[in-house]
Amino acid sequence: MSQITQGTLARIDKWLAQGISIETMFPNLEQRYRMQICAEYYKRWVQNKDIDPRTTCRNIARRDYELFINQAAQGNKEAVAMIQALGITVDDEGNVKNRTITELNNDVAVCNHIIRFFTTDESPRHKAMYLNSAEWLIRTGKQQNNDRAVDKGMQALANIYGNFIEEKDATDEMPDMSRIAITQDVSIVKRDRINYTEEEKLRLARKYGLTAKDMREIAEEESLQAVGKENEPDYFEYMEKKDEEEDVIRHGYMKESEMTDSETTDDEE
Repeated sequence: MSQITQGTLARIDKWLAQGISIETMFPNLEQRYRMQICAEYYKRWVQNKDIDPRTTCRNIARRDYELFINQAAQGNKEAVAMIQALGITVDDEGNVKNRTITELNNDVAVCNHIIRFFTTDESPRHKAMYLNSAEWLIRTGKQQNNDRAVDKGMQALANIYGNFIEEKDATDEMPDMSRIAITQDVSIVKRDRINYTEEEKLRLARKYGLTAKDMREIAEEESLQAVGKENEPDYFEYMEKKDEEEDVIRHGYMKESEMTDSETTDDEE
């Protein structure tokens, strides 16, 4: 008995992916029975992933072989055909022959293939199949002037590409920076800053569990930050005072000049 071929593995994939009946995909009774054994093993493996495929397949076959012999003795033609295809025999002591080592090796290969099929991410392959089907609908619909086929194909394409919705621009989700002002010392100041009253400060202290010492330290810090700002000269106020002083000096000089001119005129007379 030869090993499992790539053609057989391809038929297994088609059988599992498209849901075609096992009788249609595997007309050969020997192959069909192997698929039945491996399908039952996979169902058990889903419940308990520690089971051994070789031992499990041997036990399933021993159960089925005895069943086939009993059914064949009752005249069941399908059981007779299965016994002939699998070469099931009974020794002189009435013991049913177990599956051979080669048969079990092929069983294990198929079991592992089925497990890989269901545990491997097949989404890229399925997407490609779906895309080909959509393109075939559109192409065939245009050739046959079948608007319904074209429409179905376009709907399928829209589903594949998420209705062609573009990815969101990350800048659209950035926070609003209009309420943040950056000073020259690169410190961030909120424009809606609030000066809390004494009652509000006490309420916040109770809320956040601040002690009287904490409050005193905060008050001292605020006082230190305020030192110097009150005595800090205002440039515009300084310029206004300077202009006023210059006006006074200029006005006094002009007045003195007028008085000197008046005295000179009187002397000449």
